[in-house]
Amino acid sequence: VTSITAQPNDDPAPEGAEETAVTTTTPAAVVVPQRDPVQFLAIGDSVMLGAAGVLRERGYTVNAEKNRQLKGTLEFLQQLKDAGTFGDVLVVHLGTNGPIARDDLDTFLEIVSEVPLVVMLNVRGEVAWRSSNNEVLASIDVEGDNIVVVDWLAESQNCARACFSDDGIHLLGDGQVFYADVIRNITGK
Repeated sequence: VTSITAQPNDDPAPEGAEETAVTTTTPAAVVVPQRDPVQFLAIGDSVMLGAAGVLRERGYTVNAEKNRQLKGTLEFLQQLKDAGTFGDVLVVHLGTNGPIARDDLDTFLEIVSEVPLVVMLNVRGEVAWRSSNNEVLASIDVEGDNIVVVDWLAESQNCARACFSDDGIHLLGDGQVFYADVIRNITGK
């Protein structure tokens, strides 16, 4: 917010000129409107985006984007919390597109600490940060009573049909259903 202060001018106004008053205003604080909680909310990257249709059919509200990372999603998650959007279940699949810093994960855990059930899926695919991300995600499984970490890397090995694109990460039709089934095994939906 830029503050502008009007300085009084002691010089007389030119003959025939009208005197004007200068008023400054400060914008009101941004208020996040309250809304009804979304009981089954899924937030993720392009992997989840691939299964968004199946998840929606099962009653989830899905917010998934290509190239999304945890670090860049924290502000959005905080806005959702502030708006009262979190309901009973939050499914999160982030970590495919870059490393997860412990500080970011701690911030995430604080944001979602009041959600009754948070399901996080770890990383599959040949990316340099897979092992480190999966290790840091596994470390939270014991930290919070409301957090369940799904070993997507291991679970995905059980998908017996044409499940993954050539990159071994993104989901094909059978993989989309399998992905949603893995989530349903935890959430019941």
